[in-house]
Amino acid sequence: MKPLELDVFLCRTDNFGVLVHDPETGFTAAIDAPEEAPILEAATRRGWKITHIFTTHHHTDHVTANLALKEQFGCEIIGPINEAIAIPGLDRTMADGDSFHFGDHTVNVIETPGHTAGHICYHFVDDKLLFAADTLFALGCGRLFERPAADMWHSLQKLAVLPDETAVYFGHEYTLSNARFALTVDPDNERLKSRAAEIEALRADGKFTIPTTLGLEKGNQPVLARRRPGDPPQSADGRQDERGSLCRDPQAQGQFLMSPEDIIRELGMQPHPEGGWYVQTFRDTAGGERGHSTAIYYMLTRGQRSHWHRVHDAAEVWHYYAGAPLSLHRSEDGTASETLTLGANLPAGERPQAIIPANWWQSAETLGDFTLVGCTVSPGFEFSSFEMAPPDWKPGS
Repeated sequence: MKPLELDVFLCRTDNFGVLVHDPETGFTAAIDAPEEAPILEAATRRGWKITHIFTTHHHTDHVTANLALKEQFGCEIIGPINEAIAIPGLDRTMADGDSFHFGDHTVNVIETPGHTAGHICYHFVDDKLLFAADTLFALGCGRLFERPAADMWHSLQKLAVLPDETAVYFGHEYTLSNARFALTVDPDNERLKSRAAEIEALRADGKFTIPTTLGLEKGNQPVLARRRPGDPPQSADGRQDERGSLCRDPQAQGQFLMSPEDIIRELGMQPHPEGGWYVQTFRDTAGGERGHSTAIYYMLTRGQRSHWHRVHDAAEVWHYYAGAPLSLHRSEDGTASETLTLGANLPAGERPQAIIPANWWQSAETLGDFTLVGCTVSPGFEFSSFEMAPPDWKPGS
């Protein structure tokens, strides 16, 4: 079996693009699809045809080029089953523990929730390659958007049992800022100081810091370092700095420490006719009985959907509060539709606010275990102007 060939290049601002080529079959897989042009340039330069996209998670900066590459090459898109609804062009889903073959090369799928609720990594077993995307970085781990720190810690332990010589390909060039942060956690670590100096030199020369190895990370970085016998368990209360490293701040994860059921009970929410849970928190009665505006808390849990509906005479403003991102669909004419992602990950294309103009159709679902949002309606919401679509209706049907 011939060894795989890899090509690493930069996409967007700091995303890594990676092509994996099997010379025996001619298969070429893009690990995620952050940006079309750099991927096409790399494939053309190497003379490779893209046959697969291995998607790790749903964030926009990892799936932007899915449909364009699929249209050009007819490639198969593989991705996480727990984020299937949010992966453009997905053909085949993978769950934790699944395996498949890329030519004669065995690929194991490892689910690593933390950065997102359904994030997966691809482990090429015989080749000792791990494509970890936004779960594990050199000297850091992915920022926690959709799952609590304890889940990320568990995910990292699943990766830590792989062989030390495993080469780790990660999703972003965050290594320099991660190194600087790591030194604030472990300032007397001489090995870490030496590695940080090497990273400083690489970046000064404009060179990439990818790949790393699991052995190197276990010995150096705060979130994956080996514990000595007798050491207390490392804390899992944390969040990330803005560049991806884990830092302690238990209050930052407070929104995740309550279950959806606890939140529903705490806020006094009740079932909404469109699906999900809600409670009205405000009505501006200065505008008469209807009011100038109303506001509600609204929650969707995994498997729930806000069914297609519209409010004929009022505009709505959605606000993201907590949990996983929300996939929000809207249609002006009931024929064409677009999807917005309501969330806090601005670099990935999410936005904490979205507008639904009056008389536009809309529906929504969470991209994780739950999403808590708010909705402000102006003029004030009245069920008399609320229309639910037939159960099987969707734009264009």
